[in-house]
Amino acid sequence: SESPRDHLRRTWLDRVRRRGATEMHVHRLAENDVERVAIVEDLQVDTVEPAQV
Repeated sequence: SESPRDHLRRTWLDRVRRRGATEMHVHRLAENDVERVAIVEDLQVDTVEPAQV
């Protein structure tokens, strides 16, 4: 059975992949929710500038 932490990580990765994450983005490690939000914002097609953390 999958641990709660592994489940959260897997579901988060699934969400960003569906939004168009490349392998480079998928391998980037996020230490907290703020960084996760920044990565997801970076993956948005209409984002002009990378998110600042």
